[in-house]
Amino acid sequence: MRVVTYNIQYSRGRDGKMDLARIADTVRDADIIGMQEVERFWQRSGMVDQPAELMKLLPRHYAVFGSYFDMDASVVADDGTVSNRRRQFGNMLFSRWPIVWTRQHPLPKTHYDDEFNMHQGALEAVIQPEGRPPIRIILLHLAYISMEKGDGERMAQINHVLDILNRREAEGAAWSGPASLGEDDWSEGETAPANPESVLLLGDFNMVPGSAPYVQMITSSAGPHKLVDSWKAVGKRARDGFTYPLDEARYGRPGIKLDYIFATEGVAAEISDAWIDNEADGSDHQPYWIKIRTNT
Repeated sequence: MRVVTYNIQYSRGRDGKMDLARIADTVRDADIIGMQEVERFWQRSGMVDQPAELMKLLPRHYAVFGSYFDMDASVVADDGTVSNRRRQFGNMLFSRWPIVWTRQHPLPKTHYDDEFNMHQGALEAVIQPEGRPPIRIILLHLAYISMEKGDGERMAQINHVLDILNRREAEGAAWSGPASLGEDDWSEGETAPANPESVLLLGDFNMVPGSAPYVQMITSSAGPHKLVDSWKAVGKRARDGFTYPLDEARYGRPGIKLDYIFATEGVAAEISDAWIDNEADGSDHQPYWIKIRTNT
């Protein structure tokens, strides 16, 4: 099973061109794909409904889009007819297998008088892969405010996500309990879905290895939801490799690592490989991949 996380920067590549097909081609072979910075009805990306276009480009994957930024972008005709559109920005999940249920979580946000900041969010889902038990996915994008200024906000966001994990047993899945209304029941005759312990937490964390938020992620998770950096799970040093290229002449290094896949310990033990696609040029980030052993 191949999993990839990719901040696509609304498909604007290093050449400055918008190209959703290039993004889709880069990740097409993955079984589970987590994208950040997918948008719809923004002027900068040509007022394109990117989730709809990406679903057309990846027709063999199930998909769900979760927007954590939502503003009016409606158009009113001369006769007063409203064409309702929302200017949205968020995370998008693709899966080779059914996405059983999803829900969205807005993450804590800090108000700054001197700097733009906006809500970020997490998209939670359960996927039922072929040949293995269901797995829980949390796809997120943490605050992009500068490292020095934004680490407190990112730590609050991480604590919020860890709390979501720790509430698993108390909350259950998207719905729970027996059917009670016959044909009118919201269950539609289905049994309550799973909310498994096995978790993959992936996305753009806007943190570097060894930073306070990174340490918080590793040390504050515990019990069945103890998280492991997938990069380290395959024996690689946390500081090696980068997912966000830099001007080496200006910064003295070729890049930094901002994108991660964390896994609960049972899943981490099944990770057989992890790599960064340094050839991809469809965004200002590089895709980060892992491979998980399966029975098929």
